[in-house]
Amino acid sequence: MVKVIIHIMGIFGFSPGGHLASTCATHYQEVYIENSNNTSLRPDLQILVYPVISMQNNFIHIDSKTKLLGTTLTKDEIDLFSNELQVNQNTPPAYITHAADNNAADVDNSIEYFEKLKKIMFLLRCTFILKADMVSFLSIQNG
Repeated sequence: MVKVIIHIMGIFGFSPGGHLASTCATHYQEVYIENSNNTSLRPDLQILVYPVISMQNNFIHIDSKTKLLGTTLTKDEIDLFSNELQVNQNTPPAYITHAADNNAADVDNSIEYFEKLKKIMFLLRCTFILKADMVSFLSIQNG
């Protein structure tokens, strides 16, 4: 029997979508959209698969940074959207998975985010895979 909990809202993202999901999980108090009802924008959980988390030069895939945020960022904007720097006591629980051989989104994105999250929460799960083909990782096998 499957139990559906209807009062839980999570966010799920892959690669650059992982950046968007982690941004929702760390920037939910910011007003980026009209919210006249003051609806909580904080997700109850975040699921990140080989995410781009940081915009710092030592972690970032430059195409992701450019496509997500443009080319003319200030140091303050880079820090603001480096979500590992935005983790706080109210950041929702996370499940993170990442392959160490992912050349697009450096695994250090997940490691750094995991390190920040584990300091403040106990509901955290992180899986690192040494070698994985992202396509086969997500494919459904027939038969």
